[in-house]
Amino acid sequence: MGDLKEEFEGHFRQGLINKELYETYLAGFTFSPPDSVPEAKSIIVVAVPEPRLSVAFAWNGEQVQTTIPPTYGERKKDRRTRERLTQALEPAGYHIAKATLPKKLLAVCSGLATYGKNNITYVPGLGSFHRLVAVYSDLPAPED
Repeated sequence: MGDLKEEFEGHFRQGLINKELYETYLAGFTFSPPDSVPEAKSIIVVAVPEPRLSVAFAWNGEQVQTTIPPTYGERKKDRRTRERLTQALEPAGYHIAKATLPKKLLAVCSGLATYGKNNITYVPGLGSFHRLVAVYSDLPAPED
């Protein structure tokens, strides 16, 4: 977590993240496990497929069609993913808690995703059409 925090905050210090953007959307990251899973031993990052969503609207008398990025979709998939992880891990005695972390950076550092242009992440088999969900868990992780 220390490395992830340092890399993220280093981007801000280097001016790679706009100050207003950082203060409005990014300053709330928490780089330590919540009280509900104080003995967290791992972070689980899931890439959930997010189908392409297109909308059409009228502009100056013409119909314009555009694709909505998956990050603007509903948060129900995040909740359902956490519910499924709970259902899978609880019978074995493990717990999860939502992780408020820079998920794109976490996914890239873990090897799940790679960065493309404009800070977009790509996941093999999903491309850029995915949602990232991250949780802390007391499930032991193998040594890397």
